[in-house]
Amino acid sequence: MVALGHSHTLFVFLWGLPCVKGFLNEILAPKFTIDRLHRMVEKVPPAVAQPRKDFAVYVLGVLWAGGTSLLLAAPVGGLSMGYRLAQLVLAYGRTLWLVRYSLTTIVLMLASGTLTRYCGLDTAFGLAFAGPAALYLLFGTLMG
Repeated sequence: MVALGHSHTLFVFLWGLPCVKGFLNEILAPKFTIDRLHRMVEKVPPAVAQPRKDFAVYVLGVLWAGGTSLLLAAPVGGLSMGYRLAQLVLAYGRTLWLVRYSLTTIVLMLASGTLTRYCGLDTAFGLAFAGPAALYLLFGTLMG
């Protein structure tokens, strides 16, 4: 059990270093420009100090994402504890099946956040709740 904990700690520590993130970003971080949206949305005061057009570029940062460090640390720890690779793959499969609804929820929440960003809803809510502190305390948690 000790080996698993240490490998997780080491991988997460390394992935948190800016130089490691930069190196992994150079290896693989494809960028996708959303053509019909890129630089089409303009933010204006009071949302921003000066008018500016928003970028719509999705960066698929698979390698430098924090979860990737855990994905790599688990087999290293499992193998060091004596588990066979087939056992680890089976455990991964069972785990993915168990959390399928949670993963779907996370994906949909990320999509919802992107949608509210580009339609301006997050800015409108931010401006509406920035003034009256009582409203922010009430609705801030719901927005998050």
